[in-house]
Amino acid sequence: MTDRSFKATVPCDITFRDGIGTMLHAICHGANEKVMFEVVSAYNEAFNNVVHHSKLPDDAPVVVEVSRRGDELTIRIEDQGIGYEVDHNPDDDVIASLPDGDIPDSGMGLFIMSRCMDDVSYKRDGQARTARNELTMVRDLSRPAGSD
Repeated sequence: MTDRSFKATVPCDITFRDGIGTMLHAICHGANEKVMFEVVSAYNEAFNNVVHHSKLPDDAPVVVEVSRRGDELTIRIEDQGIGYEVDHNPDDDVIASLPDGDIPDSGMGLFIMSRCMDDVSYKRDGQARTARNELTMVRDLSRPAGSD
């Protein structure tokens, strides 16, 4: 497998999500379809979170970098919106306690990302208007879908 990567800077607008998703598919060519579903689900949740929760204007830049080295895929998303508390998200115990079919409509993005990817990390550098959020997700494409 040849190493591949791309970097795209797009407006903070949901209409740009799927175009980058298409390029993500190309980078992951050859991966199992169920694994691809998990990777794309994690990416979609991350991009959705930036668009819906960063409080950025539609024309603010969002940087998406994707790289593949062998079977290791890394997705990095950077924006300058408001940050978020990673510790205030549903965990397995909360999800397990919900009645069947009673999954919340929102607030599940970080949970989904962490279940679909091998590593999810977030950091915020700077303060106020100069702050930068960086979300990095890593996945071994050879790991079967649904396994932890």
